[in-house]
Amino acid sequence: SSITGAGDDRTFVIMEQSDTPRIYVFYRLRVAANGRSAKLSRLPVSVPAYLALTDVALSPDGTRLAMDVQHCNAKTESCPYTGIRVAMIAAGAVSTWTTRANGAPFNVSWVGNERVAFEWQAGARTPPPGQQTGYRVLTLTGAGRDLMASRPVGSPPSGPDGSVPPE
Repeated sequence: SSITGAGDDRTFVIMEQSDTPRIYVFYRLRVAANGRSAKLSRLPVSVPAYLALTDVALSPDGTRLAMDVQHCNAKTESCPYTGIRVAMIAAGAVSTWTTRANGAPFNVSWVGNERVAFEWQAGARTPPPGQQTGYRVLTLTGAGRDLMASRPVGSPPSGPDGSVPPE
């Protein structure tokens, strides 16, 4: 389970997760301006059961929800499908940016209302150019739906062997 807030400090989305079967349920919590009352409502947002979702972020204006998703294979230690889904909260309509590059996005957050930042973790020790572990920014208004068309903006801290240290 997780919670994320909008820029108004009164609108929140709560994600509830069950593992068997894998189901994600989303709720919006709106707190009154005086802080004395709140309204909780279920959202029409869904995630296919074959996808694992690790992080969600509510847009600053509270209208969209960004989610990092992966479909990974433990036996081959690869993720044949990864991406970022952005759902319009009111209708549940989803836009998806995906890649078949070996790796996965994590730690989504918003950069204004039209860009999503995330940490790309390469699945190979020596990934091809453009697929190295690092932070990236995805412009949602750009053409195409290729996750790797996002712009690299830096690299996370790494251990002596180049691996990302655990949190």
